[in-house]
Amino acid sequence: MTPYRKIPSLRSFSAAPLILAGCAVLLSPGCAWHLEAPPRGEALPSTVTIEAPSSITTSASPSKLRFKALLLDENGNLFLESGERIWVRVDVVNTGSSPIQNASASLTGTPSVIGQFLSTTLTIPPLQPGQTKSLEFTATLPSSLQPQQVEIRVSVTEIGGAAARPQALLFIIQPTGGAGADGVDQVPTQNPGFQQPHTYLVSIGVGTYRDPKNQPRRYAAMDAETVANYFQSLGGVPPSNVRLLQNLTALHTDIDEVLFDWLPLHMAENAVVIIYFSGQAWVTPTGDVLLAPYDGSPAATTQLYPLKDIESALTKLKTTQVIFLFDGMVSRLRGDAKGKAGSPRWELGGGNVIGLIGGNDFTKGVEDDQHRHGLFTYYLLKGLRGDADTNRNGMVTLGETTDYVRQKVAWAAKSQFNTEQRPLTLPLLKPDDQAASLVLSKPAAIAGSETP
Repeated sequence: MTPYRKIPSLRSFSAAPLILAGCAVLLSPGCAWHLEAPPRGEALPSTVTIEAPSSITTSASPSKLRFKALLLDENGNLFLESGERIWVRVDVVNTGSSPIQNASASLTGTPSVIGQFLSTTLTIPPLQPGQTKSLEFTATLPSSLQPQQVEIRVSVTEIGGAAARPQALLFIIQPTGGAGADGVDQVPTQNPGFQQPHTYLVSIGVGTYRDPKNQPRRYAAMDAETVANYFQSLGGVPPSNVRLLQNLTALHTDIDEVLFDWLPLHMAENAVVIIYFSGQAWVTPTGDVLLAPYDGSPAATTQLYPLKDIESALTKLKTTQVIFLFDGMVSRLRGDAKGKAGSPRWELGGGNVIGLIGGNDFTKGVEDDQHRHGLFTYYLLKGLRGDADTNRNGMVTLGETTDYVRQKVAWAAKSQFNTEQRPLTLPLLKPDDQAASLVLSKPAAIAGSETP
């Protein structure tokens, strides 16, 4: 079951009523009511929430539950594209005078889309009078080449038959436009002759949080999945050597289990371990870095995940090389320390750990809406595809990757986003360092063209 969150939501919104054909229509910003395809050249609409009018009678008895359904899309532009991840958020309130213990929310509608949801029925936790709680249904839209109109019907029902008035989400899926046009989102063909059975990857992406004080990252979860796919297709990493943690599956305990239980049991000696994290990091007044899992909160630092814990897990492993990759926002925790707060301390210790960090000091970590990736991760992927292969020998090394990512991210942040973001390599790699020659990927076909 997807854990619930209390409102307010991660994205604030306003709503305005509109009376149309006997229905009460609730429009959120960026949404449009639409039942027919618009004229060519006009943008396709996003969503409309339609409540059934009170005059319609149903067989179910009335419920004291009321709810609001919203559809959120991955890149936040409120236009639904094929292949895009979406969330149906349901905010449920108990308007009665007594607790409601047993109720559920469910989705029905266009089969091609409904079938993409991880679950179509979620249990609503007990609600006291006047209390509101939120649920989220998650799906990835089917890869459709032609626009199609889709309906998602949301129902909230109590055990025993009492039901709230259902709502419908109407939207049109449009083909993916410029995003991913350079091929980054298409996982490259695997090189069957390149295998790295002694390389292990832990890929973590947290874009939504229980605590709204954490900054949402629109592309973090998808970035973690894409990085995992790339290291399997281009890096020769067996699927059994990969663990992917995203949003609800990236709790504090999930990260602990992977680092302290799964890795020691599965990892061969003298292996290479790659840890990728995309999301939010907080820094204490003394400079300690704390990563934010899904259940992490800056208000309770014990719920955050210290970088020192990752270091502790790695010191117990007999590794040849460890690579730590971070893409995201780095913020300062408010503390009682006097004077200037210390800069983030990303060093994991040990002579075999290389960190490639998305930005120096405190950074927002640019999110590239055109390509629908974190800017750091976008160039990491391009580098692994072959753009970082500066000597054109058909292999992409760690040294080539760090140089390429640092150069490209700094350039793109300044020229395209008018901001500063300078990735760090800790410690700085020299060309003759053994770690610099570590092969990360071997593309089946080198793609050296540059399309920033």
